[in-house]
Amino acid sequence: MAQLASRTNPSGDPAPFVGLEVATLNADTLRASLRVTGTLVPAGAGLLTSVLRTHIAGGRRYLRVDLAQARIDDPAIIEALVDARHAVAALGGMLVFENAGPRVVDAMRQASLFVRADT
Repeated sequence: MAQLASRTNPSGDPAPFVGLEVATLNADTLRASLRVTGTLVPAGAGLLTSVLRTHIAGGRRYLRVDLAQARIDDPAIIEALVDARHAVAALGGMLVFENAGPRVVDAMRQASLFVRADT
């Protein structure tokens, strides 16, 4: 599997992405594994969404996002993660967040989405 790194800034403004990285760790024709590193803020949610959409457009339907190294302080970003999950599902895919903290896990449960709690 290929090692890829995605650092995309759809707005052209580097400020929301300082300290934020969304890396594609591996991908094949149906699946992709990603890792989010740094602080996720609402202004930076577009980076994650953009990378997810790119994978869906490339035919990948099963996406795993590791949040172990992501810092999530703003409740608005949790809503953005729930929205991303719904958007991927609407495109025929499945998005799984791994190593999510308790706030993300609770939000996903309330939205009736699958989660894998941090262990």
